[in-house]
Amino acid sequence: MLSIDKLKEMGVDTVTGLSRCVNNESLYLRLVSMVPGNQSFKALYDSVNKSDFDEAFKAAHALKGF
Repeated sequence: MLSIDKLKEMGVDTVTGLSRCVNNESLYLRLVSMVPGNQSFKALYDSVNKSDFDEAFKAAHALKGF
């Protein structure tokens, strides 16, 4: 199960993330859990692995808006 502690162990900046969710931990965890299933996340991951930073930028921007 995803938790704030597990995210911190992975190096996630949970302080900033939580502050953007008005310190609502359940909302933050719900939003974070949605990211890996999003097609833009996969596109971002693939683009970075290929060093295609123009496409990575587009994917990150699309991910931000979902």
